[in-house]
Amino acid sequence: AVRVPWESCVTVGTQWGFKYDDTYKSTRELVHMLVQVVSRGGNLALNIGPQPNGELPANALRELEGLGAWLRTNGEAIYATRPADTVQIGDVYYTKKADALYAIRLLDADEVLTGTVVLPVDRPVKAVTCLSTGETPAFTQDTDGLHITLSGALSGVEHPAVAFRLD
Repeated sequence: AVRVPWESCVTVGTQWGFKYDDTYKSTRELVHMLVQVVSRGGNLALNIGPQPNGELPANALRELEGLGAWLRTNGEAIYATRPADTVQIGDVYYTKKADALYAIRLLDADEVLTGTVVLPVDRPVKAVTCLSTGETPAFTQDTDGLHITLSGALSGVEHPAVAFRLD
């Protein structure tokens, strides 16, 4: 993590200005980018070039609405957080706020989390909340990490990333 304020300025499309045939980053790409930047202590500034009539492109807005939907459920792991002592292990990124540690597991579109999810966590955990579903799943902890037993399947189609609050 960088220990000074920093920001990543990125376009949602491929251009800083409007382009008629531009392609836009998917909700998944935006969520993953946000998690990666915030876990390292940064701020993510997203740019969308307006159309000639001043409106924002519908395709870009659709992807931003997906990012907003993810943040409504998982924003606790993003807003007002700081980098954890460990920023990333594999596809799990960490943030912290007060006494809570957040582990955010990035998912590919074709990935499904079922059964037991193992998160590399080396500090004692007393309670787990899955922000993505609101459930408080059963868990055990050993030298391999935190073994969280999910009650159902979490599909990468619906979840670009799954956030857990570890108390």
